[in-house]
Amino acid sequence: MLKTLTETQKSNWKESLNKLTFAYNSTRCKVTGFSPFYLLFGQSPRLPVDLLFGLMPEGGTEDHKEYVKRWSQGMREAYEIARENSKKVAERNKRNYEGKVRSLVLHPVDRVLVRNLTPRGGTGKLQNHWEDEIHTVVCRVGEEGPVYEVKPERGKGRSKVLHRNLLLPCDYLPLELELQSQPRMKRNQENQPPLKGMILVQRKMMKSVATITYLGSSISNL
Repeated sequence: MLKTLTETQKSNWKESLNKLTFAYNSTRCKVTGFSPFYLLFGQSPRLPVDLLFGLMPEGGTEDHKEYVKRWSQGMREAYEIARENSKKVAERNKRNYEGKVRSLVLHPVDRVLVRNLTPRGGTGKLQNHWEDEIHTVVCRVGEEGPVYEVKPERGKGRSKVLHRNLLLPCDYLPLELELQSQPRMKRNQENQPPLKGMILVQRKMMKSVATITYLGSSISNL
């Protein structure tokens, strides 16, 4: 609603909060079917447009007991209707959610990624959606519940109990344990040629040449 303010009013948007709050409380809610003002006071607010056209509330009475009786009855009816409407909307939203969700049931030892919920600095568009460390499923909390207990695959760190929506299966990723077990060569050794092997080959070649030379000289002397 603050976007509806003019450019001059946006600089001092705090001064318009009382008007926007009154407009919000006077608007009919789609879920309950009533405005927050009506559910709190039992009647609709008198707006400036009502005074402009001379519209007066109907059913006025001077008897206080009669007013209280009529007001309490109207409030009970309004609350009952609002409760039924809220229940219907909640059931409809549940059906829509369950119709779109196609969750895969996880099993113990399954490898998953955990949603990155840690607030970080900078723009949110550049943040990783999933944590770097891979977790494994320990067990399912409940027989048919969507909650799982997971632990880090490396074994370091505590276990977490998370909803299925925060887990992403990643069995296709390479195992980190296999990568860690392989010895990593130092940077200066990666580009260094195998000098020892070359020296041994050269020595063997020199011995072979010397042997051939010796045999050749022996044959010529004969």
